[in-house]
Parts: sequence; structure tokens; C-alpha cells
Amino acid sequence: MVDAALAHRLLALIEGYLDDLAGLGDLTFEEYRDDVRTRRFAERTLQIAIEACLDLGQHILADEGWGEPQTNREVFRLLTKHGVLDEDLGRRIEPMAGFRNLIVHNYGDIDDFLVYGILRDRVGDIRRFCRAVRRFLEREEGQ
Repeated sequence: MVDAALAHRLLALIEGYLDDLAGLGDLTFEEYRDDVRTRRFAERTLQIAIEACLDLGQHILADEGWGEPQTNREVFRLLTKHGVLDEDLGRRIEPMAGFRNLIVHNYGDIDDFLVYGILRDRVGDIRRFCRAVRRFLEREEGQ
């Protein structure tokens, strides 16, 4: 059984990070690109939001006995395999693990247009992840 208190704490953190990012996708690309503080804030906040998703996923996998992922991408694959995430969301969110690695390991060589695109078009996938995990927890708590 999943530690619901821990899962809900992580969900609240993730949703708080996403709230912090609200509005950045409304900037023009030039406004985003030309403000180093905004870029660094967005990169770091996306990184920790994705890491919290991965931590939450790893807790679910461990608590349910669904295997130990060998990579961060595999966290999302296994959650999809076991029905926590639907196929569409699993396909959409899996690349976030790779994006997290890019942010962590590429330091000053980060594609601003890629980050901006995630802010505009992919933050909703992280929100969908949170909703999917909440539904899973509700099913678990109802059993």
C-alpha cells in the first residue's frame, strides 16, 4: 500500500512548483530568452517538479511491488504499464525524464527554445500526472 501522506505531500509540492511557473508561458520567447533570472528560475523549477514526479513514481512502484526502475524514464513506463498513467500521458510525460537530465547535466548549454516550449505546451502534462496519481490514490484508499 502506498504511503498516502507522503504521496499527498509530494503532490502538493509538485502543484506548488507548477503554480510558481504560471504565467511564464505567456511571455513572448524574446521576453523569456532575454531575462536570465526568468530562464534560470524556469529551468530549476521544472527540474525539481520533474524530480518530485519521479520520486513519487518510485515510491508508488516500490510500495506496490511493481519493480525497480533502472532509469528515470522507466519510472513513467512502469506507472503506465500498471495503469496509474494512461498510455497517452505516459508517452507525453516520459520525455520529461530526459529533459530533467538535460537541465542537470548540460549546465550553461540549455536550449532556451526547448524550455520555453515546455513552459507553453507541456506543463499541463505534469498537472495531468498529478491528477492521475490522485485518482490512483483514491482507488487505493477505497480498497
